[in-house]
Amino acid sequence: MKLFVVMHAYSLKKKIIAFLLIILLPTIAIAQADLDGGDKKASANYTNLKPDSFFLAAKETYRLSVNNKDSFVQGQQLGIMGELCYHQGQFPKALDYYLLEMKIWEALGRNDKLAEAYNRLGTLYFYHHNQNKAEAYYQLALNLFSGTNNQKGIAVTLGNLGHIREKRQMYDSAQAYQQRAMEMYENINDSI
Repeated sequence: MKLFVVMHAYSLKKKIIAFLLIILLPTIAIAQADLDGGDKKASANYTNLKPDSFFLAAKETYRLSVNNKDSFVQGQQLGIMGELCYHQGQFPKALDYYLLEMKIWEALGRNDKLAEAYNRLGTLYFYHHNQNKAEAYYQLALNLFSGTNNQKGIAVTLGNLGHIREKRQMYDSAQAYQQRAMEMYENINDSI
């Protein structure tokens, strides 16, 4: 009888944890990835909060979303795992997660999320000194953000493109991109 109670309590505890992961982690992911959001800058620092534990939680949520055939949550969790790997310096793993995330957003036709994934891929390639791939992904992101009229996403991407031009010593072009980005930030009353 005692073993049954322990097993029942364990399964209940596991169910509660799974429920919290399904509810909380996607909320955190949405807050971090929502480029249209208001005051969500604090959520961008989630990678500083015990990344190993957070990664395991995201991985478990991903596993549950696969079992539940919830592609949207799968995409969110792949993005989170990619971000965590990126910030921990595990760039090949981050790339793998970002590419899987990208495929999900493509399959779901979620151009808003796909543009965010393209920006993350561009940044990954930029910091691996592959400016051509970085610029290609930033251009893809810019096209999609323009199609969804995501002003902050456009501004972020213009800034990224300006940064690439600066590194290529194309200063006039870099300044033009940065100026457009700044004007957009001013128009949406956002700070950099």
